[in-house]
Amino acid sequence: MSGTLNSCKADIILCPVNKELKPVFDSEVLLGGLNKEELDEELQKDDVVRIYNPENFNCHCLLLTVFEDLNIKNHSDFREQKVATQVIHTLVTNGFRSLGISLKNNKSPEWKMFAFKLVTCLLKSKSELKSPVVVYCFDAVDEFDSLDDYIQRELNNDKYLVPITTEHLEYKEGEKSIEVLVEQGSILDYDAKVDVLINSVGVSLNLRNGIVSQKLVEKAGKSVQDKCKENYKNGINIGDIAITSAGHMICQKIFHVALYINFVCDGNISTEILKNIVIRCLKAAEKSEMTSIAFPALGTGTLGYPPCLVAKTMFAAVDEYEKTNPTYLKRVVFVVFEDNVVFQVITSKSVQ
Repeated sequence: MSGTLNSCKADIILCPVNKELKPVFDSEVLLGGLNKEELDEELQKDDVVRIYNPENFNCHCLLLTVFEDLNIKNHSDFREQKVATQVIHTLVTNGFRSLGISLKNNKSPEWKMFAFKLVTCLLKSKSELKSPVVVYCFDAVDEFDSLDDYIQRELNNDKYLVPITTEHLEYKEGEKSIEVLVEQGSILDYDAKVDVLINSVGVSLNLRNGIVSQKLVEKAGKSVQDKCKENYKNGINIGDIAITSAGHMICQKIFHVALYINFVCDGNISTEILKNIVIRCLKAAEKSEMTSIAFPALGTGTLGYPPCLVAKTMFAAVDEYEKTNPTYLKRVVFVVFEDNVVFQVITSKSVQ
């Protein structure tokens, strides 16, 4: 993920410090209000010090570990394994389910390798965890790919990680110009009412999977699936969109989007992906000079996303995007399919 550790909403954040208890990464992590003498004494006893409900953070627990430059050639995995054991102990004993760690290495290149090995140690020890844990890795995309390659080599497994990038928006002065509607029905019946339809799919872009996608192909024709295969030969990543023509349908375009397949209640990974998907769709519609777009209640079907959080996230995404003062996009419709409970929840959020 992009951003800084202090903005992370993980339960635990692992922060490397030097022997003076200063963060290794400039002022990225703020350690205000901490008692240096007490921490110094604690760090002499253990590899990790736990600080619960720290200032300047969104996490429940801050883990400090002293990190000095290491000679990688003569370095074993023992230190990483000890820290990993402490992290797992903290996760299990407190019922925590998410961890934030930075891969940033501007002042200490050795930290990158330490972090890579630490994440791998955590994956090797996942059987000790009582429930799934989300690990947020912060840094540039190139380091993300390097970490994924390293994990694949060490564990002899396929691709492990899910990249999440935040859409950058440039805000402009202007009055609110997008009309937001909540209506009940089938998203497929809106092809004559809007320029763009949103279709939720898996990363493989196989439109035979999912009832809505199957019916979309029946109505739009096989050319939509053919375009997916032709333009996105390797599918798409979670959080991405694939844009195709609408085939026999009246609307101009179909945006196929891939959500995270399980709703993660800890941290904000699922809602962050959802929000970025909505913003990406709105940006793509504006870029194509589309004036209207219709979304289903993304994730509230078989994926099990809570309707209340979906509604809050999707409306927040439109509100945020509207600050860019778009020229063409004027209408967003959220379409809820024959579910009175979901419809009532989303409608109530639209008037708040």
